[in-house]
Amino acid sequence: MKTILKIISILLVIAAITESMYAIVNNTFSTAAPVGNESGRPTFNDANGSTAQPPSRPEGGEGEASLGGLAGILGTLARLSVLTTLIVLAEKGLNQLKKRATSAIPA
Repeated sequence: MKTILKIISILLVIAAITESMYAIVNNTFSTAAPVGNESGRPTFNDANGSTAQPPSRPEGGEGEASLGGLAGILGTLARLSVLTTLIVLAEKGLNQLKKRATSAIPA
């Protein structure tokens, strides 16, 4: 039981660190001063000195991108939790098999 609690606490710490890093990065980029023209989109200069803008995103805005990132983090955390649980259960099963094999052999 102590092992499972340690694993869960490690996963919670990892989730907290990941979420805070995600929030810091999004907050930094969203509050940065706009670079480029009045629309806030960056402009690029090519070799000839003419300016060009990058293509716009087909759909989604800032809010949707944030939810998509959060969903990705939670999905990864869920997969990691399931994998960790399966490994712990497999280890526990192997330990029980070793106990049976050891107790079945007369000394």
